[in-house]
Amino acid sequence: MSETPRSHYSGCSTLNSLDAAEKGIYDSSVDLPAPGFVYLEQKGSLVPAASPVHQGITPCTSVSELSLALPVVHKPADTAKLPNSVEKPIAAKPKKPEYSRWLLFDLWFNTYRKFFVVVVSLNLTGIILAGLNRFPYAENHLGALVLGNMLTAVLVRNELWMRLMYLLAIYGLGWAPVCVKLAATSALQHVGGIHSGCALSGTAWLVYKIVDIVRYRGIQHPAVIATGIITNVLFLISISSAFPWVRNTHHNVFEKHHRFVGWLGLAMTWVFVVLGNCYDVKHGVWRSDSHSLLSTQELWFAVFMTIL
Repeated sequence: MSETPRSHYSGCSTLNSLDAAEKGIYDSSVDLPAPGFVYLEQKGSLVPAASPVHQGITPCTSVSELSLALPVVHKPADTAKLPNSVEKPIAAKPKKPEYSRWLLFDLWFNTYRKFFVVVVSLNLTGIILAGLNRFPYAENHLGALVLGNMLTAVLVRNELWMRLMYLLAIYGLGWAPVCVKLAATSALQHVGGIHSGCALSGTAWLVYKIVDIVRYRGIQHPAVIATGIITNVLFLISISSAFPWVRNTHHNVFEKHHRFVGWLGLAMTWVFVVLGNCYDVKHGVWRSDSHSLLSTQELWFAVFMTIL
């Protein structure tokens, strides 16, 4: 019996394969011949094993790595040495507008400073006249001048008082022309000048009173002198903390000293007023009657300062 010939697609196809094909399980895969061995010369590999992409990131990788050459760094050319370089024109600085000195002074000398100058000038004139013995009221009521200025300084900073002033300016000047209304509102907005001027003037009167007491310390009680000096020091600290430089650059220092030291100065003012009016300078004894204390102007100034 002759041998079944092999197919050119498969070298081992038999009759069993035909039977399998009839059953639908025939293997139709094609066996391709293996390529022959080719001898490669020992030349340098075209793909080196070093790559900046994988090196340091995926160590010991089995994938061949690509080595990329870094570009050559060129120094930038100096544009100043180039013959065709264009120089940019330098822009001229804008000139500051010039204003007249009178306009600048008018802006600086506002209503605030006008109030301050008027108040300080009047009190300074009174101090000079008192020193020349030309002001009898000041010689007999130095304490009243001190507390009168302090009361005015506190009054113009009181919220209820200023509300009343604004109500009068709004509803009481309805008939007035616009220039009068503007003057009234400008004055109310700059009452700080009255506050500063009266506080400084009151402290100046207090210094004058302390100097007068020390001059006649032989007939004064040491307690009166001590309380007067302490009150003066507290007022000076409160005023010094309200200077514009301190208030603008160290606002917390201003708030602490101007307010709390000012309240402490008010308390010492009460002690100074009571001791000063209860001690009889002529006889060198303490007076116990309440009439001599209640009839003094200094006491009532202190009462209204405390209320405000």
